[in-house]
This record gives sequence, structure tokens and C-alpha cells, in this order.
Amino acid sequence: MDLRFESQPKPRFRYSSAVRMGPFVQTAGMVGLSPQTGELVGGGLPEEFRQILVNLTAFLDENNLLAGPMSATIYTTAFHRFAEINAIWDAHFGHAAQLPARSAVGVSQLPVGAQVEADFLIYDPAIERRA
Repeated sequence: MDLRFESQPKPRFRYSSAVRMGPFVQTAGMVGLSPQTGELVGGGLPEEFRQILVNLTAFLDENNLLAGPMSATIYTTAFHRFAEINAIWDAHFGHAAQLPARSAVGVSQLPVGAQVEADFLIYDPAIERRA
């Protein structure tokens, strides 16, 4: 089953936005790019992280990945502001029956001048039911 990417910003470099291996889907690192313009959203770290989660939700919806992410790795150039990331994370995932596992990494630089990037591992139980 091919993945759909119509809702996502177009990659700027040579890579896949996500890859499916059996019942698992691994996304590439997502920064807060607007799907409409392909540019980093304004507003800094909070708005960038919100846009990442908006893009993730659109990707999950268009690919019928109802279980959502099982894990995430978050990279930030502003680790001292991780409380802001946590607040946005909680607002987004607060209703989830089970929160994704999460790792956080402080880095010195990210693509396109972003302050935050995240990648996600998603489990698709529908694939196993069809097998």
C-alpha cells in the first residue's frame, strides 16, 4: 500500500517523506513548513512545532493511520525552551489513550533555520489484519 503525501510540504532534498515497512511507517524529520508555501512558518519554536503536528495529523488522516504515532524523536536548537514544546505536545496528545514514547535531543542547527524538528514511528495494525 503506497503512502500519500498530498497534504505535505514537498521535500527540498532527495529523500522520502515517509517509508512503510510491513505494519510500520517511519517519517523523515519534519520541520514546521507550510504545505501551501513550502516555507518555514513564522512565530518561532511554538508555531513551528504546532505546524509539525498539523502536518503529522494531515499525513495520518490521508493515509488512514488511525493508531497515530507510537514514538517520536524531537530535535531542538532551543532545549532551554522545551517546556513550550511539552505544552504544545500535551495539548495535541492530551486526549490520546496512550501517549507516544518520546526522545528529545538538543542540537546546534537544523535544516532551513528551524528551531524544532520531529520524526515519528507509526504502527498500522490494519496491515497485519490484511496479511
